[in-house]
This record gives sequence, structure tokens and C-alpha cells, in this order.
Amino acid sequence: MATTFDIRLGREEDLAAIPVVEIAAAKLFPADRLPDPEETLSYQALVAALDNGLLWVAQSGTLTVGFAVATTIGDILHLEEIAVSPDFGRRGIGTALLQRVSDEAQKRKLASVTLTTFEDLPWNALFYEREGFQKLSPEKTGERLQYILDAEQRAGLIGRVAMVLPII
Repeated sequence: MATTFDIRLGREEDLAAIPVVEIAAAKLFPADRLPDPEETLSYQALVAALDNGLLWVAQSGTLTVGFAVATTIGDILHLEEIAVSPDFGRRGIGTALLQRVSDEAQKRKLASVTLTTFEDLPWNALFYEREGFQKLSPEKTGERLQYILDAEQRAGLIGRVAMVLPII
């Protein structure tokens, strides 16, 4: 089924809809993979992304159906999270959000886009690989991404991998 959607920069009025999408998307994960599927990005993290022009939403009609949140660290754009409502999955929305993130990294003349994700779930690492991301070996992960992976492991997330998309 075709879905018409737009990807745009997030606005303050979008902030309430993002956790709804995030929780719905978390239901796609096997029960043992997310320590708390009701946990969402903090309001402060969303506002920081909004203020920095690093929050994008996918909208279909009046519905917010997906989002992407990123941060910059030095010359890297780090994708914190991307999520699409399961009712709107497999329609190109995640790919379009990811393209917007990549476009922003190019616009800002950043070296790469990084992320951490589940290595074995098909809509995670395999999806990003199809979009040009490369898995980083532990020795190439670097201190910043290793810190994120370690924090995720302490939070109960297992089977995570760091990935990079070179931009320049």
C-alpha cells in the first residue's frame, strides 16, 4: 500500500507525538532485546536536537509516523535514533529519514554519520548496510562509540554494533 509522506525538520508541536511513535516501534523488537520498551528519548534530548536542527519527522497527512534524532560530536553526525510507526513500515519512510540525516551531514561538511544498532535484527544492521553503512570492528570503533556501546550494554542492550557512513 502506497503512503504519501513528507520528511521535514521537527517543530516544538511534534515533541508529544515522538514518544508515541517510539513506543509503537519498540513493539517490533523481541521481548528480550529491549530492557524497557516503554522507555523513550528524554524531552531534553528532543529539545536539544530540535534546537540544533537535528530532529526530523515523517508526516503522513496530519499523523507523525516516524522520526530521526541526531547529535554532532566534532566532525561526526551521530544518529541517536530513527523510528517508524509499524503501521507505516516498509514504505520507504525509514530510508527517507536516513537520507535526510546523511544530507544534513553533507550540508554541514561533516566527515561521517555514525550509529549503534542491533547486529542481528534484519531491520537494523542489515538495513543500514544496504544504505551504505559499514560495521566497525572493535579496534576501529573509537573511544566515543565504544563509550556508547558500553553504556548500552550496561542498560541491558546486547548484540549491538557500531556503524559508520563516510561522507567526506
